Amino acid sequence: MENNIGTAAGKISPQISIHILKEPRGFIRVLQFIFAIFAFSTTSGFSTVIKYIVTSCTNETIVTEIEYPFNLEEVDVSVCQQVKLIGDFSSQSEYFVIIGVLTFLLCIAIMIVYVAFEHIYQEKPLIPAIDFVVTAVFVVLWITAAAVWAQGVSDLKYFSNPNTFFNAMSFCSPAICKQVFSGSFATLNVSLIFGFSNFALWAASLWFIYKETHWFRLRQGNVA
Repeated sequence: MENNIGTAAGKISPQISIHILKEPRGFIRVLQFIFAIFAFSTTSGFSTVIKYIVTSCTNETIVTEIEYPFNLEEVDVSVCQQVKLIGDFSSQSEYFVIIGVLTFLLCIAIMIVYVAFEHIYQEKPLIPAIDFVVTAVFVVLWITAAAVWAQGVSDLKYFSNPNTFFNAMSFCSPAICKQVFSGSFATLNVSLIFGFSNFALWAASLWFIYKETHWFRLRQGNVA
């Protein structure tokens, strides 16, 4: 009885080994972890300013800050009078950031399983199957998050451009309202690169995880 208990405890106890992180299945998880951090940090930590002059009010340059979560309707813009900008892109940006944070946390959990409980992963067919299904879900989440945020960034650039809201003001003319700086959105462009890269990484990892499932082994057995 004691031997059986000891054997069972030995099976569920962690057996630390980082060799799996050197194989494609584990190495891609490391890349997903890193790319997720860059994806959500370049979005949530972003801010820029737009600059413009309205000579009928002042000759000084007016500076307005644009920052996460990019709800332009809450941005304070004063052009002789209080002006409301159009565009709330908070849902797109927050969705993108949430997927990035969830990916970050999930990768930590999966890498712990790979490093400490790989022996159980190989013995229990259910665990690789769950790994495969979760990975497939995140493939869909990343392509939707990246696509939605790409449209959000495009719209954000347009609606935050001073020339856009100048056109909506009857008293503005090229001689009165002048754009000085339309903002720098290079960091958000980088966030999109990481977003679509995350999709590619999660899609690529499906094959390596599928090879660990009982479905692949059954197929190989049938072929043999």
